[in-house]
Amino acid sequence: MLEHSTLLVHPWTRTTLADSGDAWIRPISDAASRPLGFVRLQFAPLSWLFWVRKIRLDVFETEDASHLLSVTRSWTMLSIWDVHDAEDRHVGRVYPKSLVASEGETLGYVERMRGDQGRILDPAGRVLLRLGNRNKVGLEIAFAPESAANPFVRMMMLACILTLDPKPKRR
Repeated sequence: MLEHSTLLVHPWTRTTLADSGDAWIRPISDAASRPLGFVRLQFAPLSWLFWVRKIRLDVFETEDASHLLSVTRSWTMLSIWDVHDAEDRHVGRVYPKSLVASEGETLGYVERMRGDQGRILDPAGRVLLRLGNRNKVGLEIAFAPESAANPFVRMMMLACILTLDPKPKRR
């Protein structure tokens, strides 16, 4: 999935998964709308504090539903998300305006524009990712070719985009 230069992240849908029953998912496809995977939402209740629930987003690749990454929101008032790879190794953190690797290195800065437009810049100010709305189909993520050199940077950027709309809206 991360080797594609453009990804479409579709809106949340309620579905039945073979391994976990009913679930909220967001399909992910390539620029031609071919399925690449999906994001599954999980809530983890924290004891008697039912209003404080951790949100976890798991990303799976479609072919064999292999786990790619997990993004977990901290339970603090700040919007901080931890990113882990498929082997549960900490990759980094997504802050409201920046992406930071597990070693503490700043990987990028989030720049939100009007509507669903935005981009992620590297520390030198070069564009690593562009974000836009694709005619109600979903969010279009366009990775810059330079970001292909480090798959963990792409992983962090995908995680960042997923945290912008981490759960379905109430209907």
